[in-house]
Amino acid sequence: MINEFAMGDLVEGGIVTSTNPHLTTSSGYLIQNGQHLSLNPRHQIFVYFDNLQGFSCYRPFAVYNGNTLAGLHEFVVNRMLSLAGIELKCWDKAVGHYYRKPCDSVFSAEDTEAHFLVRPKSRTPM
Repeated sequence: MINEFAMGDLVEGGIVTSTNPHLTTSSGYLIQNGQHLSLNPRHQIFVYFDNLQGFSCYRPFAVYNGNTLAGLHEFVVNRMLSLAGIELKCWDKAVGHYYRKPCDSVFSAEDTEAHFLVRPKSRTPM
């Protein structure tokens, strides 16, 4: 899994030319987890909250303009400061869909959705 990039890093297929939240390479693609990903720096991801009261997994919370998971996390926390420090698990499809998988660190040009599951902070016993 790809965690961090810096400009000038050599990746299979090219050199990283920009980073978080818009990752681009000189070749326009990236190999991630053995898969060829076409990159689109102006990509839009529809963001959903699947288990947060007042939100729906069928109606987008926001639209994120970028292609990295790190940039998406920062975008979501900036939009909802109450989520700072809370674990957000990202999935490519809503709860209940077949073949649902966790989001990778970079979204390909084909990825269009990010569904977040929010885990509450653990309470300490009194």
